[in-house]
Amino acid sequence: MTRELVVPDDGERAAFAPIVALAFGTALEDIAPWFERAGFPNLRVLCEADRVLGGLLRVPMAQWFGGRSVATNGVAGVAVAAEERGAGVAGEMMRSFLRETRARGVPLSTLYPATVPLYRRAGYERAGARHRVSVLAERLVTQERGLSVTALLQEDAEVLALHAAFASRRDGYLDRGPYLWDRIFRPRKGQHHAYGVRGPQSLEGYVVYTNKQEHGHDTEIQVLDFVASTGRAVRRLLQLLSDHRSLANRVTWHGASPDVFTMALPDRRHELVAVDHWMLRIVDLPTALGERGFPRVPEGVLELEVDDEVLPENAGRWRVVVEGGRAKVARGGSGALRLDVRALAALYSGYLSVHALAQLDLVDGTANTLDAADRLFPPGNPCMGDMF
Repeated sequence: MTRELVVPDDGERAAFAPIVALAFGTALEDIAPWFERAGFPNLRVLCEADRVLGGLLRVPMAQWFGGRSVATNGVAGVAVAAEERGAGVAGEMMRSFLRETRARGVPLSTLYPATVPLYRRAGYERAGARHRVSVLAERLVTQERGLSVTALLQEDAEVLALHAAFASRRDGYLDRGPYLWDRIFRPRKGQHHAYGVRGPQSLEGYVVYTNKQEHGHDTEIQVLDFVASTGRAVRRLLQLLSDHRSLANRVTWHGASPDVFTMALPDRRHELVAVDHWMLRIVDLPTALGERGFPRVPEGVLELEVDDEVLPENAGRWRVVVEGGRAKVARGGSGALRLDVRALAALYSGYLSVHALAQLDLVDGTANTLDAADRLFPPGNPCMGDMF
C-alpha cells in the first residue's frame, strides 16, 4: 500500500527536525525556525505506524520561461531517516509530492539535486545552471556616480516590480514567493545590507548583500540579490561595491553566464564557475506548454509522443500549435517527435537543443521534425540566481 505525504502535526514536525539536521549537517536548534519561516503548511512527512520516515519542504513560486511566469513547486529539505536510507523512501516521497503538485494545478516542479539519479527516476532533468562570479573589489571600479544611493528597508512594490522586469527576460529565473524574498531581505545568518540606485523618475537598480568573514582579516561581500534596469545602474552598483574595498577584498554574486554585471566589468579578470545545476519536472504537460511564452516564434506546429511512467496523464500523443507567442495543446497528432518527460524538460527550458538531445538518443524524429522542434524551442541560457 502506497504511503502518502501529509502535513505534519506538532509531534511529527518535532520528529522530522533531527532527520533534517542530520541530513544537512545543521544544528538542531536551527531547524524549527527554518520550518516556521518556510510555513508549516508547506512541510510534508511520510509516516508509517506513527514513525516519521522522511519528509520535504514545498516552496510555492513561479519561474520565467519565454517572458511568462509559470507556476512551479520548488522542492527543498528532502531528508530520510538514517535507518530508512536505501529503502526507496525518497522516491516514494517524490512520487507522492508530484501527484499532489499536479492535483493543485501546478504545472512544473523545480529543485537543486543532492543526487541526480533519484530525481531522474522521478522524471526531473537538468534544465539550467547557477553560476558564481567572484572578483576583487578593486576591479569593480567604473567611476559611475550619476545615480543617488538610498538604503532599502524591504521588498516594497518598486523593488518587486524591478525584479520582475529584470527576471522576466531571463529564462529560468524565479518569480519569487514570500519564502524566497524572506531569504533575501531577512537571511537566516548574518546582517544584510540593501541599497537602491535611483534616477530622476524611479528606482533603476538595487543590491542586497552580507559581509562574510573569510581567512584572517579578509572579508568577502556576498551579494544576495543584484538587479539593474539601465547601463548606468549596472555601473553605479559595481562602483558602490567597489567603494567597499577597504572593508572587503572580494565580491561574489550568483546568476547567469554571462550577465549584465560581468559584461560591464572594466577588466577581464574575474572567476566564473557553474556551482549548481537545477532540475525541472513537467508535471502537467498541456498547462506547462500553454503557460510558457514563445516570443521568438510567430507560428509553428509540433506533434509529440511522450513517455512518463510516474505521471501517466502526461504520456501519449500531443499536438502543440503556437500562434502569437502562445501554445495551444491538445491530444492527438502523429507523435513525430518521440521523447520522455525528462528530455522534454531540458527542451522546454532551452538547456539543450533538440539536436543535442537526439545526439544523446533522448529524442527520435526525422530531420524535418527536429528542425521544427528547434524553431519552437531554440537553445538558450536558462539560469537562476536564487538558491532555495
